[in-house]
Amino acid sequence: MQINSLLKTITSLNIPAGNYSTTAINVNQVFNYSSDPVKLIGSEATQSLIVTLNNFKTLDTLLNNLGSANVTVDDLTFDVADKEAALQSARVGAFKDASSKFNEYLSLTSLQNNGMVKIVDLENEVYTPYQSNADLYSIYSKLRTFPSKVKVTANIEVTWRVRK
Repeated sequence: MQINSLLKTITSLNIPAGNYSTTAINVNQVFNYSSDPVKLIGSEATQSLIVTLNNFKTLDTLLNNLGSANVTVDDLTFDVADKEAALQSARVGAFKDASSKFNEYLSLTSLQNNGMVKIVDLENEVYTPYQSNADLYSIYSKLRTFPSKVKVTANIEVTWRVRK
């Protein structure tokens, strides 16, 4: 069974049990459509797992071992466990952007900046990890580089006081 090969590979790489789990098990009927009438010839089961890895070296080893064991990998998702540093940077960028726009609009009037009143983090941060189709992995492995583009955005509301 391919799932046994996968689990053997996962445990051989010392991936903690808490870092992988089954997300779905599907059983589908298999038919012979070339016979008349169409005949049910059996069932096919698939199991989906999610595996969390801590580095790309482990990913490289895991995918190479799974390829040798004929295990199909349908999707890879790259994510960051601790997003706080990226979110802090996004908040700084959001504030700079808001300040720049405020000053631009202010320059169109006869008003002057009289200080900032408040900043509100609207708490609808968006973190978009790069997703990759597993079919492309062979290209990445030959290049020995992995995609690493991550988009992090933060929305803030800044209130300024203005005076004439």
